[in-house]
Amino acid sequence: MKRQLLSKLLIEETDFLSVSSIIFQGVTNMYRIERWREAYKPNAARLRQIMVSEGYRVFQWSDSPSTVYPTHKHDNEQSHWIISGKLELTIENVGTFVLGPGDRDFMPAGTYHSARVVSDEPVIYLIGEKF
Repeated sequence: MKRQLLSKLLIEETDFLSVSSIIFQGVTNMYRIERWREAYKPNAARLRQIMVSEGYRVFQWSDSPSTVYPTHKHDNEQSHWIISGKLELTIENVGTFVLGPGDRDFMPAGTYHSARVVSDEPVIYLIGEKF
């Protein structure tokens, strides 16, 4: 595993599913993104299995192009794993990021964020919640 620290940004490369992780460290929480680097497209069933094995309750969600969710937070830790399309997430005090097919984030409970679909096609993604 290769790690590099740049201010509040920790970039971590792992061999697991050939992803690159980007970790944003805050005072009390941590938001993390894993970028998909596989040559093949993400398989929803396989990704669901991984999330369930990590302790998430998982459901599949879809949003139409131009869908917007205003700033909000969730009481539970969440993870979003994109199957197709692109989703832009703005994380309060961290930044704005576009997740595409295979990209995944890890969002601590209580993280204020907004989201919008930025692709011309619907975005389909898995949402995992830990209770």
